[in-house]
Amino acid sequence: MINKLKYALLPGKLRRKWNYDDYLYYRMQEMSIKDIDLLLTPIELDTAERQLNSDSIRHIFNSKRAFYVGFKEFIIRDVLFGYDYSFQDFKVFIDKHKKIIIKPNDMYAGIGIYLLELEGDVFKITLGSKNTSEVSLNTFTNGYESIQNVYDFCIDNHYCIEEYVTGHSSYQDIAPSSLNTIRVTTYINDEKKISILFIVNQFGYNGSIVDNNEDCCIWALTDIDTGVVTAVDIDARTGIIYDRHPDTGKDIVGFVNPHFDEVKKIAVCAAAKYKEARLIGWDIAIRSDGRIEIIEGNVNPELDLYQAISHKGLRGILNK
Repeated sequence: MINKLKYALLPGKLRRKWNYDDYLYYRMQEMSIKDIDLLLTPIELDTAERQLNSDSIRHIFNSKRAFYVGFKEFIIRDVLFGYDYSFQDFKVFIDKHKKIIIKPNDMYAGIGIYLLELEGDVFKITLGSKNTSEVSLNTFTNGYESIQNVYDFCIDNHYCIEEYVTGHSSYQDIAPSSLNTIRVTTYINDEKKISILFIVNQFGYNGSIVDNNEDCCIWALTDIDTGVVTAVDIDARTGIIYDRHPDTGKDIVGFVNPHFDEVKKIAVCAAAKYKEARLIGWDIAIRSDGRIEIIEGNVNPELDLYQAISHKGLRGILNK
């Protein structure tokens, strides 16, 4: 009731821009009118993202295959593409890795991802997000499938197959079920200067193997200079802000990212490859052995997320 009253007291021009759900998500009751006015609306954010990332370049980021080819120097993990390999190639791959990830070529936010663990001559299958019903696949209804069935599914649907990557121990201690990547969002201004706009940590929870789906992900804002987590986003389903991880009880706020300078350097180097892509969120993993690789690049890097956690609007920043 108090929040609704505060919302009703917003100046008319602001209430015409924002609905009540926006008011709650951005926690505008904690912000000044001046600061609220600096927030870009969802429509403005979408427009900015489309203007800053050329249509001629978006396909590289919307296709897993095209991304792996375009940024192969930043990728360490083994990959097979969904229509380029034989059954024998597939068997050699799984004999080598035993634990693999399969993912669709053109989806996002962890949708359609499965973890497959070879046990004898059958796969144990784990859905990427246990809370994401829309990715259920009839092929995998029983939890276990034969090697031939999995191969046929991947070929028929052009699924990518990847080596399973185990994350650095500092991340696994907090969220052991997921890889837990760092999203570094780079911005290229009109003078072609590359800068880091913001950085967030992504932690899976509730047993999820993915860390970038809003139903099973904790996003945490990270200080660009120090690598220290300073704030956590509100959970979209529960309304809870998890300063500590709900599965392990480990602190998220105050966490210090290892190898942080190298992570930032890799993001800036990747951004320099295609300067027509001016606003990209790079999901970067630190592997268990300390090596660093890019998992994917996002042409929609969740600018609303940054505004919500930081309470800082992007108005006037994206045109500097």
